[in-house]
Amino acid sequence: MKRGEMTAFISLVFVLLVGLIGAVIESASVQTAKNYRRADMDRALQSVFAEYHRELLAEYDIFGNSGRL
Repeated sequence: MKRGEMTAFISLVFVLLVGLIGAVIESASVQTAKNYRRADMDRALQSVFAEYHRELLAEYDIFGNSGRL
């Protein structure tokens, strides 16, 4: 083989590998962001349910908070 042909082949393979690695890193970043948003939503939901007033719910079927901030 000629020396220039090998260099062109290796540079094309290198570009493809760098692109693949970049795509994998970007996908991992997006999934991490989704997991953080999901965890934040779960914590917010737990916070809301932790503050409801049980007596109002039992007696009047009203979902209300206990008045604390």
